[in-house]
Amino acid sequence: MTTLSPDTINLPLAPAPRHPPVCFLCNSPSQRLTTRYSNPNGNAGRPFHKCTNCQKFLVFADERGNFLDNPQCHCGESSKAQIAGRNSRNPGGLHYVCRLGTCDYYAIETD
Repeated sequence: MTTLSPDTINLPLAPAPRHPPVCFLCNSPSQRLTTRYSNPNGNAGRPFHKCTNCQKFLVFADERGNFLDNPQCHCGESSKAQIAGRNSRNPGGLHYVCRLGTCDYYAIETD
């Protein structure tokens, strides 16, 4: 697995979702939105997908953290590495999610 560091800047990345994913909770379409520029978690201005029905955040719609050697999600694709926000259960901790937003994969980095 890739450790997030300045050395990872030039690694090849897997693509972001090409189409808005269908929500894995309620099977409804999602919409592409952008985080507020006042976002305090380092995600200001990032595009993301959110379910139009249940309002579930599905995935950030960019390549940040999409390292090809990340663990595979339930979809069989490489996952997205993310750093948890300050109000999460593991503030600042590294975790992995489905980079396509199509499954509920979530794994905490333990190394």
